[in-house]
Amino acid sequence: MHDRSDHADTPAQHHPAVARLLAELDAARVGIVVLDELDAPRRERVVAELRTAVPDLASRAAHEAGAEHVVASIRAVAGHVPDGVGPAGAATGLWEDIVHTAVEAARAVGRPEPVTLVR
Repeated sequence: MHDRSDHADTPAQHHPAVARLLAELDAARVGIVVLDELDAPRRERVVAELRTAVPDLASRAAHEAGAEHVVASIRAVAGHVPDGVGPAGAATGLWEDIVHTAVEAARAVGRPEPVTLVR
């Protein structure tokens, strides 16, 4: 089981959106290891889901808790390579892609510009 005590202890970590994101990242990290056990079509669906769900949650969390806090939380778990996978493995590459796209999605969330109505 993954120990949450090694994550950066930031106030945003306790935000429900960040907690959901961290749980999804943990599930992705653990799930990557078993991808080879799935048949090809199912494996492709799972990989597609990981590549879209995690960045989507990162974006939502950034909207709710702030992009800087979300990026810091993602980076705190980024180095946790999936268990039982060598550093050059395809699973490691997938994990790095998922983490990278999650960071990009969180960073893409900017502060909304004020809307000025012209009459």
